[in-house]
Amino acid sequence: MKNSEQKNWFDNDKALKLYVKKLEKASKYVYRPLAKEIIKLIRKNEFEKEIKIIDIGCGPGFLLFEIKKINQEIKVIGIDPSKKMIEIAQKKAIENNIREIDLKIEYAEEISLFGGEIDVAVCQSSLSEWKNIEKGLNEIFRILKKEGFVIINDFNGEYPKWKIKWCYLIMILLAGLKSAKEHFKSKSK
Repeated sequence: MKNSEQKNWFDNDKALKLYVKKLEKASKYVYRPLAKEIIKLIRKNEFEKEIKIIDIGCGPGFLLFEIKKINQEIKVIGIDPSKKMIEIAQKKAIENNIREIDLKIEYAEEISLFGGEIDVAVCQSSLSEWKNIEKGLNEIFRILKKEGFVIINDFNGEYPKWKIKWCYLIMILLAGLKSAKEHFKSKSK
């Protein structure tokens, strides 16, 4: 899916609300386990007291919420190029009583943070939507602390076809056929 197509799809309020609602239902299966793994890595690596995590392409913020539910002390930052997604994340943060969350309308290729201030950078299923992957990765490494790490969880062209079809079926069940088609169109390029 091209960036202009993505903006048009995310501007469709009905489709966006359905997508977020279905994604929220799947949160405990998708985001909670990832949040737990991130916390395990942090504990294992014994970072300094004030830990900062950025979720690049945070969408409605569910990964950040799960991290905050596990550890309120962690400073979380979410960026997403969609103004509507950030608005939804802000609303959901209030609904879930999540405090001290920094949400920004930004692209992965242009992150407005100082160099070396992030402990963990996470990209959950948004890498394929970046305009320029190389520039985005350079930005991540710029903002990452020397001992920090990156977690990228996305589809791979070499991924077994049966698993992609299984994920597609689950996406249809959770978010509907149109949403699944739009999401998986970008994965087949």
